[in-house]
Amino acid sequence: MEQVFQYEITLKPADFDENGNWKLSGALESVQQAVTAHCVSLGMDWDSMAAKGLFWVVLRHRMVLYHPVQAGQTLTVKTWPLPATRAAYPRAVEALDQDGNVVLRLMSLWVLMDLHTRTMVLPSRSGVLVPGVHQEGELPVPQALPAHTGENHLIWTVSDGDLDINGHVNNVRYLDHCEFLAGDYAASHKVKQLQICYLAEVLPHQEITLHYTLCDGILTVDGTRPRAEDAALTERVFSVSIEYI
Repeated sequence: MEQVFQYEITLKPADFDENGNWKLSGALESVQQAVTAHCVSLGMDWDSMAAKGLFWVVLRHRMVLYHPVQAGQTLTVKTWPLPATRAAYPRAVEALDQDGNVVLRLMSLWVLMDLHTRTMVLPSRSGVLVPGVHQEGELPVPQALPAHTGENHLIWTVSDGDLDINGHVNNVRYLDHCEFLAGDYAASHKVKQLQICYLAEVLPHQEITLHYTLCDGILTVDGTRPRAEDAALTERVFSVSIEYI
């Protein structure tokens, strides 16, 4: 089984904002194409897992950007699974430009979910074996982010355009909504790193309150919604921390 998978991708103009900066959603979508291609090669793509009554969900991403890129550049993306934990399947990604510069590193935690009950299935019970390795330079596994009340608030109503094949919000779409909150600051600063934690499925037409603060170059965002069992209470559905330089 090929444990370190290599994939080439050419960056599209749509991956960049009006200031020529690589959008976080574009960066994440680019590297996830490599992850998807690796899953296909392993027979662990969406269709193959759905046939087993399972689907992949990402819990956390940590991404660090090192070197600027431009539309039209071709990147070599390397990705590999780490040894599974008790509950999750960590995965690393490294992207290099044509001169061999590391432009991005990412570490993520993935879990398997039951397609019908939408509950997590532990690796020991899933029957899915993903042999893992460690490679030089990989990032630490991302940890949970603390709750954040935020100085500012904005309502995001989930649209059909936010959804993916699993019927919930595509994980890259969170970053578009968060980068919007940084406003003019993001136009004049570069992203150094980010971490995002997905805490619950966000479904069509739900209203998510974005609690956010931009302080000392760090944008912190918590998304909350009313609890299904008691609308007077709220629950966190995702958290984001973006550091600018």
